[in-house]
Formats: sequence, structure tokens, C-alpha cells
Amino acid sequence: MEPIVIRAASLYDLFQIEALGRRGLEEAGQLYPAYDLPHMLKGFIDSIAAGLVFVATEHLDERHEKIVGALIITISAWPQAPKVSMLENEHLYVLPDYRARATESGTPVGTALINILTQMADVAGVPVLFRQTFGGDRVEARARLAERKGFATIGSYHIYMPKPKDDAQEAA
Repeated sequence: MEPIVIRAASLYDLFQIEALGRRGLEEAGQLYPAYDLPHMLKGFIDSIAAGLVFVATEHLDERHEKIVGALIITISAWPQAPKVSMLENEHLYVLPDYRARATESGTPVGTALINILTQMADVAGVPVLFRQTFGGDRVEARARLAERKGFATIGSYHIYMPKPKDDAQEAA
């Protein structure tokens, strides 16, 4: 079994990255009703062009590879301090069958992708906000991974989806 290779994404990877992201959303039960494919693809194109997308690939044959994980980084700012830059993982997802697999450096795939994020933060001298939006019931495992990589807990994300108008009216 060949090791997984981590590399910067190219535009040729666009549709595999989108499919991977959709899989992550489905796994987490978060495929929002307003999933806007053209908007997502444009965002991915912009991020790839900016050098902020990295993929984990499995070599299938001489001409083909399968993307088994991806990291999309966003440069943003603290809401309460808009001049203080930070990095965020807009998307970070590894297919379940590949989470325990090693990269060519011997590092697990998810850890190797997080290492890219923390190395960029160290070079730029900016913090990282690590978001955990994929993975369904694996919250504790992802939290342990983040802590092992030096992240501190500052809260969590939760989502409430409004009830359909008929259900909301009955509850009132």
C-alpha cells in the first residue's frame, strides 16, 4: 500500500474537492438546504488560485489519483478586532477509510493537513481558529487531535435549524 501524498491543489482537482466536501457535509448531517454549487466552486477556485488549498491523494495508476482528504484555508479576522488577522480551516475533511493511513512522512493524513495550517500560522505570526464542522459524532476525537497539535479550546459551534412554519405555529 503506497503512502498518501499531500500537495497543493490545482484547478484540475476542483470537482473532486467539491465531492469530498459534500461527503463531509452529508456525514455530519449538515448539507444545508441552501447549498449553492456555483458559489462553492467559485470559492474553491479563488482559494486554489491563492494557494490556500491542500489535498491528500492516493496514487491509483500512472495517470490517476484519488483525493482522499482536503484542507481549505481562509484568511479572516476576529469579529471584535477586524484588523487582527487569523487563519481558519474553512474545510478540513478526510475520508473515513483514510484517517488512520500515513502520508509519505509517516504522519496520519489529518495530522499532516493540520500541520500545514499550523506551519502557515507560525510563518505568518497569526493565530488559527480551528473549526470542526465535519465528522458527525467524532467531536471528541477531533478535539483530542486539535489539543495534541497545540490548539486551546475557546468554545464550540452549534447550529439550530428553524422549524418549518407549520411546526412552529403548532408549538405556539
